Amino acid sequence: MKNMFLRRWLNTRGYGVQSPFAFNFLHDVIRQKIPYYAYGELRKSRRPDEINTVQEDETLFRIANFAQAKSIIMPAEWKGSSRYLSAGCTTAKIEFYTNDNVAQTIERQDPLGIVCYNQPQNFLETEQLLLSKTGEQTICIIKNLLLAPEIWNIILQDNKVSVLFDIRNWGILFINTKLTHGRYYITGFK
Repeated sequence: MKNMFLRRWLNTRGYGVQSPFAFNFLHDVIRQKIPYYAYGELRKSRRPDEINTVQEDETLFRIANFAQAKSIIMPAEWKGSSRYLSAGCTTAKIEFYTNDNVAQTIERQDPLGIVCYNQPQNFLETEQLLLSKTGEQTICIIKNLLLAPEIWNIILQDNKVSVLFDIRNWGILFINTKLTHGRYYITGFK
């Protein structure tokens, strides 16, 4: 546990990250400290039963703002987070899925923009379909990594994923043929 803390601490601010893309993503998206224009209104509209924390939702907002994807696929239990994603990318079409129809939902989208998973297992179950539908840049956001570290370790070995970010209990995967493969960065929320 102590070793994990030291690894995260050393990379939290992006120092030691050689990739300009990864460094900019860490600083401009993950670690962004300047509040965005929409945060105030979005916080006011939050309900007490939201699945994701304010900090997680604001990170989702920044990722959507960064990606400007045409489509966002997310678990039905993240409906509250959809406000943040749609505010970050107003042109994206958001579609929800349940564990029973995740593959059908992915199948309807071409190309994929952002795909959110509540469990790492869902990513493994749909990985081949997802890879057949990726666009120029597809981003997968996987929550609850700490519940299935063995699955996260399998995902880390996948050479089809270009850049991976481990943010405590979240994984952010970039599938982009223009990026150098095999990069893995550890950071924490701001």
